[in-house]
Amino acid sequence: MENTLMTFKQKDKIINDILKTTLSIEQIANAFYFQLAESTCDASMHDFWLKMAGEEQTHILFWEKALKLAEEEKIPQIFDAPEKILNELNVLLSTLTNLFDSITECTIDSKKALLLSFKIEFYNIHIGLAPLFNVIKRIS
Repeated sequence: MENTLMTFKQKDKIINDILKTTLSIEQIANAFYFQLAESTCDASMHDFWLKMAGEEQTHILFWEKALKLAEEEKIPQIFDAPEKILNELNVLLSTLTNLFDSITECTIDSKKALLLSFKIEFYNIHIGLAPLFNVIKRIS
């Protein structure tokens, strides 16, 4: 019978993988909003998308700081099933990548762009990250 329990060392590594994946998700969202700003044919939406990209940049800075703390072994492994969280985040990353790849210059109207933005924000909320977020806020 194969042992499927993770060692403490594996769990420490997976927290880094969770943070790297979360950071990648935020980077894609940021790039997505910048691409929308550049691709929109509606001048009134340009500033809105740039503001959204700016908010994602704030998230990127947070997760970069968190990853640095994890690499310094300052973030404890808090998940009961970290591999499940990582798998879910990888699905999310794939979904966002596909959404990002669907944008082509000036072919996306404002309604479709807003719907895609809603999807990004919806997918970007992962309930499993809330405890991690709180731990990082206390540490940093």
